Amino acid sequence: MALHKPKGEIMKVLVGSKNPGKIQGVKEAFELFFEDVDAVGFNVNSEVPEQPVNEQTMQGAKNRVKNLKKYAEDENINADYFVAVESGLVNIYGEEVIINACYIENSFGQNSVGFSEGFPIPNGKFEDIKNRGFARIFDETFKLNHDPNKPKVMGGINTLTNGKISRIRITSDAVVMALTKFLHKEWE
Repeated sequence: MALHKPKGEIMKVLVGSKNPGKIQGVKEAFELFFEDVDAVGFNVNSEVPEQPVNEQTMQGAKNRVKNLKKYAEDENINADYFVAVESGLVNIYGEEVIINACYIENSFGQNSVGFSEGFPIPNGKFEDIKNRGFARIFDETFKLNHDPNKPKVMGGINTLTNGKISRIRITSDAVVMALTKFLHKEWE
C-alpha cells in the first residue's frame, strides 16, 4: 500500500476543500514524509449537513473524496492522493467534542482514516451547535464579526487555545494519523 515518489517527482495531492487552512494543513502533513508536495483544493460536496454530527463527520469526509475523485476524472486531473478533512460535533465516551476526521484514498483506491485531537463543547451548547453550526455559535459567543465569504484560516481552536493551536495544525495531525497506514506496508 505504501506509495513513494522517486526523488525529484512531485507528490500531487487533491484536497476536498478550498479552505486555505485545510489545504495548508494537508500540505504540511504530506511534507513531513514526502519531499515535493503539490496540494490543491477543490470545492466538493460533503452530502452531509453543514454541521456534521457523530458518524456524519466521517461520512462527509468520505463523500468529499468520492466527489473529488469524480471531479478529477471528469476534468482529467491526475493525483497520487485524494484527501478530505471534515470537522464535526461528536459524542465520545459521553463527552461532546469537536474533532476533525480525515479520509484519504491513494490513486490505487486504497484508503485510510485519521482523527485530530478534540476540544470540548460547553454544557448545553450541543443542540444549538448541531442546529446552527459551530462557526455561528462560536462567533456569537466571542462577539466576532467575520465576513462569511472569507474562510477562517486559523479556526476557532486558535482563539480557544490563545493562539497556541490552529486549524492548520489539527488538520495536519488528522492527516498524519491517516497517513500512518500508507507509510508502512507492514501496517496495511
